[in-house]
Amino acid sequence: MINVVGKQQYLKVTSFVLLFGTQFFHEHGFDQLMPVMLSPITDPLGPDPGSSVIKVGEIEYLDQRLCLTQSMILHKQIAVKSGTDRLFILSPNVRLEHPRRAESICSSSPSWTLKSRMREWKTCSG
Repeated sequence: MINVVGKQQYLKVTSFVLLFGTQFFHEHGFDQLMPVMLSPITDPLGPDPGSSVIKVGEIEYLDQRLCLTQSMILHKQIAVKSGTDRLFILSPNVRLEHPRRAESICSSSPSWTLKSRMREWKTCSG
């Protein structure tokens, strides 16, 4: 367990990384897409049979089944296909994992990711 000083240091480092990451993408012409939290479809990276993910979170609202988004990969692909040239998303990854996973130092649920997509990569010559 992290002590109070460790938590304060963690927050400072996390804040710096998030600030630097978002500034970098904005300065390089990327548009920020807000994360999709619930969707009628889940991402193609649903839990593998051997993974520690035991269930995809879901709710029912207005007679519609909505899944808790585990990854923004599908939404990024749709945005790029729809004409967005450069985008980035800061999104939570919530995975309902087996309780023994929480005991691991590698436990990453919930976590946040900062990822980008570009329609095509152009290089300057000369």
